[in-house]
Amino acid sequence: NKEALKIIESKGENDEEKKVNKLFLDLGFNFVDCDAKFFRNNQEIGQIDGIFCLNDEHLFIIEIDKEKKQNSEKVSKFLSKWADNENLSEILNKYKIHSQIKVFKIYVHFNVARPKESLIKESLKHYQIQEDNKFLYKEDVEHYFDSFSIIGSWAKNEILNYFGLNFKKTSEEKDAIRISMGGKKAFLFSATAEELLKASYIYRKNESSFGGYQRILKANRVKSIKQAIEKRKILAFPNSIIVSSHVSLESGFATETEPKACKIKFPTAYLSFKIVDGQHRLMGFAK
Repeated sequence: NKEALKIIESKGENDEEKKVNKLFLDLGFNFVDCDAKFFRNNQEIGQIDGIFCLNDEHLFIIEIDKEKKQNSEKVSKFLSKWADNENLSEILNKYKIHSQIKVFKIYVHFNVARPKESLIKESLKHYQIQEDNKFLYKEDVEHYFDSFSIIGSWAKNEILNYFGLNFKKTSEEKDAIRISMGGKKAFLFSATAEELLKASYIYRKNESSFGGYQRILKANRVKSIKQAIEKRKILAFPNSIIVSSHVSLESGFATETEPKACKIKFPTAYLSFKIVDGQHRLMGFAK
């Protein structure tokens, strides 16, 4: 990370580029390069402000726009240029990245507020609905800076959820107790803070495109829990942290309504759980 930071600081053309690339680095994305120029048949294709990957599953090509007004022509040019497979192959070949990696193009409007749906230009609307195109606006960037300052690199899971990424399903077996709640199966199990943090994310109210339900993290509350943990006043939480799983934790169909010991497949991939209750307690451990 120190070497990557040196490259970001030395190659970055402006403060906006340096800040966004440093944010992705701090969040735990794997740095590939920044301000890199690409050529095909001795002709320059273009320059990319930031290139990051994650788990050999996802590659992120980032354009960081510091202008205070949205330039639809510039946005379209960037997205269409790197949608070209021949252009993309130049990136993959240069950094020896396997061709099966999922590539996302991220356009960052560093100084532009998110426009209302009705104000988005027609020339950009078809780009908005394409799965591999992602957009960050001024308030998004500020939110992730704030989240990082409160909970550190675990804020990465929030941005992964915001992008709506999918990951290979992985799991490990855990002992649990199955119970019935309102006719639905629920499971009681123990897990370390690190296990939950890696696989969980917080569904934020301010992420309007996903209709989140969790309130904004309170920095002072997270800090007080962090300090109590460091002073060993808190070693564990006897009251439950409630999460909602996107995948089935138990194979088969159980009809028992009484509590019963069982084995579950505890998901270990990113974004496997939504945190329903206990975000501040869990983020205290993250900090």
